[in-house]
Amino acid sequence: MEAVDGIQPLIDRRSATFSLDRTRLMAAKSRSSLLRIVGPSEVTVGAPKPAERQIPNGRQFVAYDPYVLEAKNVGDNIEVYVPHIGLTLHGVIDDIEVNGDIIRWSGGFEDFNSTQSRFSVSQTMIDDYVLGAFDTPMGSFSLEVKNGQGWIADQAEEFHLPPDGKDYIEAPPSRTHAPAHN
Repeated sequence: MEAVDGIQPLIDRRSATFSLDRTRLMAAKSRSSLLRIVGPSEVTVGAPKPAERQIPNGRQFVAYDPYVLEAKNVGDNIEVYVPHIGLTLHGVIDDIEVNGDIIRWSGGFEDFNSTQSRFSVSQTMIDDYVLGAFDTPMGSFSLEVKNGQGWIADQAEEFHLPPDGKDYIEAPPSRTHAPAHN
């Protein structure tokens, strides 16, 4: 059965830290869409809670199944609907990095002929937490998901300079010591 379904290498990738459900992997193997848009009312307890200033900034709430990526290897395709630009982006995974329970899938989107067209999604099954970045010539977008629910947001809306325009902290001047007198 292992050779036929191709699932065993995916299970082995996690075996030291988490036991994947073989049935869920099999069901997710044929799916390529990473997320679906949901309304704020569908986001439940346990999902990341946006700050008040984040709610009206255009973020879109999403449902996410981590098994879709868990069922993917290098060369496999994914799809990401980005509502901010009204497109479903088609990506190809070109790298998978495993660091304990955290796995990062990265690759490029085929929709644009540009080096600015990349994606990276990291997830931990133990904490059921996902962070993603989707870079396109039309903008960069962030994904944050906890317990299968979260949001996708335009990164340009996520960062705001303080009123003084400084995005840094100035170090206090160093003290100079007068030479000792004899």
